[in-house]
Amino acid sequence: MASEPQERSRPSVIFYGGTFDPPHVGHQRVVERTCARFPGSCVWISVGPAPAGAAQQHKAPGATFEQRLAMCRLNFANVIQKGGALLTDVETKLPAPNYTVQTLRHCQQHFSGETWALLIGQDQLEQFAAWREPLEILRMADLVVVSRGQDRSLTDALQTLAAKLGLHLDALEPERLRWRELGTSVYLLPGSVSDAASRDVRKDPSALLKKGWLVPDVAAYIQQHGIYTK
Repeated sequence: MASEPQERSRPSVIFYGGTFDPPHVGHQRVVERTCARFPGSCVWISVGPAPAGAAQQHKAPGATFEQRLAMCRLNFANVIQKGGALLTDVETKLPAPNYTVQTLRHCQQHFSGETWALLIGQDQLEQFAAWREPLEILRMADLVVVSRGQDRSLTDALQTLAAKLGLHLDALEPERLRWRELGTSVYLLPGSVSDAASRDVRKDPSALLKKGWLVPDVAAYIQQHGIYTK
């Protein structure tokens, strides 16, 4: 009989990768909420130089990598200054496109003393089965999932994912579940953080600044560099 997977310690590094085209207050609040939930852990914010998309639908950012990196420095300045997060360039060292599974493999090899989690939104959870090697990702890292205010609950979305991957989830404590077959955990951060969406910001940054979706310094950078102008 196979032995039960051993219980993992709480994550020391929570990896938050994305296109950030552009970063907005929703991204900022996700990181702030994660830092509050996991004091003592560090959120690694990684701007994908060549971001991969689910099911081979790779992304073509409207801003350059350097511009997206600069906007992230502005967007996440407060939480970085407090020491809860940092910007990492780890994916610049890896082949394109930036598949999460290859990034986590690289991180586990080169930062072997850390325990890893992957921070994603509910929209990404809904597509997770179409990611490259989703089972391998779940073996290597816990998931931290933030609600985007969808009608469907996080637990419903997780149960659908479990069925697709042939896995089972056990509840360990409020807002934490465990993959029975893998031993890694899923931490839930329910409650919407923002309605902001990067695709809407790209359409009209100035209008969405008024809605409070953009950090003023990011909005100024977009205007100064003429990003997302038609």
